[in-house]
Amino acid sequence: MNQFERLVELTAADYELHIVGNPLMVQLSQGEVTQDHYVAYLIETFHLVRHTSRCLALAAARLGDERRGLRAWLLEQAGDEHGHELFCLNDLRQLGVNSERALRVLPGPGAWGLVAQNYYMATYGNPVGLLGVATATEGMGASL
Repeated sequence: MNQFERLVELTAADYELHIVGNPLMVQLSQGEVTQDHYVAYLIETFHLVRHTSRCLALAAARLGDERRGLRAWLLEQAGDEHGHELFCLNDLRQLGVNSERALRVLPGPGAWGLVAQNYYMATYGNPVGLLGVATATEGMGASL
């Protein structure tokens, strides 16, 4: 068992309790999420995603030549993610919500925490740490 598999195994109970068992996730699995829930999700996602490409590029810039392959991958991901926040704004407009609202409000504590953590890891911490956040957010989204 590699380190990642061990970490997943060790945090499985927390994942079930705090993610799968979260009241909003339970509502989602039962088809009880409202448009207001989705609007709030889009606004929070907008704030997170609009910083993703910047954080990936910052992390890539800190990697030395000994990690040239990872640096290239991070830069490629930064390019791929660039502009994805506009999908959130478009969905808000399609729902009849003034998308400028997303630009005016501050992110909630969850999105704010992820954005701050990503910038910290990219600039002061270990830039490879962004892979953990990406694995969690992308992997969780795909699995749920």
